[in-house]
Amino acid sequence: MKAKRHLAEDYVNGSDELRQFLEHDFRRPPAPDFVRKVAKRIDSALIAEMKSYNESLGADERTIENVEVLRERGTLAIVTGQQPGIFTGPLYTIYKALATVQLSERHSAALMRNVVPIFWVASDDHDFEEIRTVRFVDWRGHIQSLTYTFQDRAPELSAFSIPADGERLGELVQTLDEETTDHEGKEEIVAFLKSTLRREESLADWFGRLLLQLFRGTGLVIFFPHKPCARQLASEVLEAEIRSAGTTTRLINETSSKLAALGYVVQVEKKPNETHFFLYTNGRRRKVLFERNRYYVPDENISFTQREMVDICLREPERFSPNVILRTVVQGKVLPVLDYVAGPGEIAYWAQLRPVFERFGVPMARVYPRPHVVLVSGRCAKLMRKRNIELAKIGAGDCSVLLESGFGQEELSNERALTETAERILAEFDGYAAGMSAIEVSLGASAAKLKRKIGYELAKLNEKAVAARHERIDQLQSEIRELQANLCPLGKPQERVLTIWPYLMESGWALMARLLGDVDIERTDYQPIAI
Repeated sequence: MKAKRHLAEDYVNGSDELRQFLEHDFRRPPAPDFVRKVAKRIDSALIAEMKSYNESLGADERTIENVEVLRERGTLAIVTGQQPGIFTGPLYTIYKALATVQLSERHSAALMRNVVPIFWVASDDHDFEEIRTVRFVDWRGHIQSLTYTFQDRAPELSAFSIPADGERLGELVQTLDEETTDHEGKEEIVAFLKSTLRREESLADWFGRLLLQLFRGTGLVIFFPHKPCARQLASEVLEAEIRSAGTTTRLINETSSKLAALGYVVQVEKKPNETHFFLYTNGRRRKVLFERNRYYVPDENISFTQREMVDICLREPERFSPNVILRTVVQGKVLPVLDYVAGPGEIAYWAQLRPVFERFGVPMARVYPRPHVVLVSGRCAKLMRKRNIELAKIGAGDCSVLLESGFGQEELSNERALTETAERILAEFDGYAAGMSAIEVSLGASAAKLKRKIGYELAKLNEKAVAARHERIDQLQSEIRELQANLCPLGKPQERVLTIWPYLMESGWALMARLLGDVDIERTDYQPIAI
């Protein structure tokens, strides 16, 4: 069976075949015509709304200044986004935001205009299982999970509707504190986390509050798509989608066929009756289908004509939420998105979107791959040098290189050679004893006794050698487990499993400044950052 091609890898390596799907070369400066096409004046009510909730989440002066800058004609935005996981989710969320900040600064200098970094919090996402757990390495070197429990486990409840229960989250902060090594500055980090739990807010709010603190001083702006003005502006895209049911699905599937023909795995596949928006009913984000010229909400057992659904969208835009496909179009509709910072999976589905953007008349943002980073402690770096282990494979989550670094055939051969040497010594001594017996029987008896004594001493030496080898093996296995837990936890890239907060507890807030200064967003390989 022919191996499938990796679209994100081919994209970052400059594949010409992908240019028909992702037309912009992220390595090159944006074309002037494209910049002019993207630049637009943002709705003033939306800016006021953004300013209000960024202030409520503790945004600093620079962030608020950037919100105000969005009022100016010609301002551009670099956007990224993620579901609002507890404790900001895995490390890659931080790297996406970091790249967004760096890229906005770079474009602002090159284009000589305002470019604002915006983090689009997917606050209407309803996959609670995906956002409720994060993991960290405890002081013993074991991977532990922090899981948020919520009494209402019913599906389709969006993150902006799930309360950030201070008591339950406080227990998770306490666990993180107790199970990680004490360092100077840890107390300050823990105190901050606890201080954020004194407010009544949602998981989406808590996520935004933490992210703003992590990127304090950078001007990063939080965007919540569930707010009233944002919903109102998104309704124009959703109304058009409702009026032409099936068109977006057809365009996506046609592009999917082209990608599959080139050997790529299709990221998003849609059945003909599936739509690209959700409808809030009884507080739940419900999937909508289109069959026999009617829109159906299967989980609620209700249906609407096309006209009825359009009317609901116009009267109650807050009840509608785009899916992953239309979300990208809505972003380009309401914001002047120059670049979107994307992970590998996102790059794969952005490759399906060009005809959808063209259909809605919205410029398709340039897609910039997020950086891949591995945080390496001094101890892990020392162990890697000791075992002559390269970071590249480990960073990608390939633990096999660790297993290959252990005792191999050479060690086993040495042990066998020692055993065989002892056996030869004893065999040689048989001839010596026989010669002694030929001279004098009593001498032969003495020689036999000496052989037994030598055999005994050789056996003791072999036992010590085996014990020493086992001790080295135990040490090696311990070191391998430590490296696995820290560098490729659960056999996955570190950035997809572990959370930033234990690293902050070890290094303090200064870690964020180091990441912003040391991470090279132009690199496409896994880059180590010493901590």
